[in-house]
Amino acid sequence: MIRIASALLLVLASLPVAAGVVFEIETVDKTAAAGQAADTIHTVVDGKRIKIDVKGPRGADADMIYRGDARELMAVDHARKSYVLLDEAAFQAIGEQLSAFEAQMQEALKDVPPEQRAMMEEMMKQRMGQQMPAENAAAPVNEIRRTSDTGEQNGYPCVRYELHTDGRHSKDIWVTDWDNVEGGRDAMAAFEDMAEFMRELNSAMPSFAQSPEQGSHAYEHLKELGGFPVVTIEYDASGNATSESRLRTSRVETVDALTFEAPAGYRQEQLFQ
Repeated sequence: MIRIASALLLVLASLPVAAGVVFEIETVDKTAAAGQAADTIHTVVDGKRIKIDVKGPRGADADMIYRGDARELMAVDHARKSYVLLDEAAFQAIGEQLSAFEAQMQEALKDVPPEQRAMMEEMMKQRMGQQMPAENAAAPVNEIRRTSDTGEQNGYPCVRYELHTDGRHSKDIWVTDWDNVEGGRDAMAAFEDMAEFMRELNSAMPSFAQSPEQGSHAYEHLKELGGFPVVTIEYDASGNATSESRLRTSRVETVDALTFEAPAGYRQEQLFQ
């Protein structure tokens, strides 16, 4: 057994590196105090695999890894030295658990005075790490609208699209053709596959989709946009810009196969303990 394990380690250590694509996207919080540093979203794509991590004031000590070949999503928590794995089989189980839990909560709270109900829902929001949906709440309706505005953004020829959420103009997305971005055409299938996976996750977990923290990301609408989102500007209900993301660089480079694995020694945890 020791010899077998040693052989496996040697195989892993000698796995060939592949040509992948690295994207660097800068995100500025428009509501932050003056002088606050921007966040950098570091995205690595190889085949149907994607790894995303955020560095900066809003960055968490965590990575998100999507492995399209296995249809699974891994959230790596470096602080806890652990990871959570979500696949299509887990969607149904989690969705059923959440639906049953929410039904029980609504039944338990139906006769509670409004003030106490709000306090209990806030407590559950903090414990669950997401906004509990209101009774009979519906998922937001998003609509992509192409405009006639064109122009250069960060050196890329772009067309401006608008995202309308429940009828409100919530985002501007400046989009360029995949071929204008180095490695863009190679990464297109992976991004579109991840977007479809996230839609399935939202469908299986409606309260996740309804959460204000989840929002609507440009990657969800790649097929409708028909290109890469170079600039994304988000607006609040008053029409004020709250954040702005810009593609700074993209490059093709070799990617270590272990990039899309949890670090050695990390333990797997369940989403809900």
